[in-house]
Amino acid sequence: MTADILFQVLVSGLLIGLIYALVAVGLTLIFGVMDIVNFAHGEFLMLGMYASFWAFALFAVDPIVALPLTALLLFAVGVIVYQTVIRRCLAGFHTPTTGRIAFEGQDITGSTPEAAAALGIARTFQIVRVFHSMTALENVMVGAMLRNKRVAEARDRAEEELPFVGLLHRADTPASDLTVSEQKRLEVARALATEPKLILLDEVMAGLNPTEVREASALVHRIHQRGIASIIVEHVMEGIMPIAHRMLVLDYGAKIADGTPAEIAENPAVIAAYLGE
Repeated sequence: MTADILFQVLVSGLLIGLIYALVAVGLTLIFGVMDIVNFAHGEFLMLGMYASFWAFALFAVDPIVALPLTALLLFAVGVIVYQTVIRRCLAGFHTPTTGRIAFEGQDITGSTPEAAAALGIARTFQIVRVFHSMTALENVMVGAMLRNKRVAEARDRAEEELPFVGLLHRADTPASDLTVSEQKRLEVARALATEPKLILLDEVMAGLNPTEVREASALVHRIHQRGIASIIVEHVMEGIMPIAHRMLVLDYGAKIADGTPAEIAENPAVIAAYLGE
């Protein structure tokens, strides 16, 4: 290998390494926020192209041979990542390092999401996760399929939940065309379609205007009237204070208060943590 070729290899390798270092940072941020490792990005196709190119340039491997070999290599990488990362996270989203989780007297620590759903636990996400290419009705049908295996039955169940969250008029609208507020309500409808006993709402009021916050608060109240318990992670106090029966306040992950909304509003530790001393 001549000095010129070696220099080109080193420079291009450095540049490619920098590109993929940035990609790794981006994927790490996505995983940290959404618990998702997304292999649908174009960067992985680029990686395959680079690997094929250097197999051809350095080792004179025919491109027709290099491409399938690279595909197999990337497939193996994907399997390894799936086995070591994705499965562990999706096995129960997260398994606590200490303590136990009980639901209706049953220990469910480390249960898988599907097992929790079958027991009657549903959830929404802080960053909305709807199926963008599917209509609002089809999104809710996905949840309904947990207990209604026939498509017609799932459709009927979904059509019951859409008016409950105020989205019947958007039933045939792709989820990608819904507003943020509508997508949040769509997630709630999909969760309710699983017929839960407990629904976990993750910042369902975040990013909404005052009118939408009042609508979300009213929706949570209607869910309670159906006899469904709710655990809500929320920082929009004007939306949660009027409807909460019990509040638990965390400051940097540590519990600093636990009581009724009236007690929380007058708690010195809460006032100091959120308003300053």
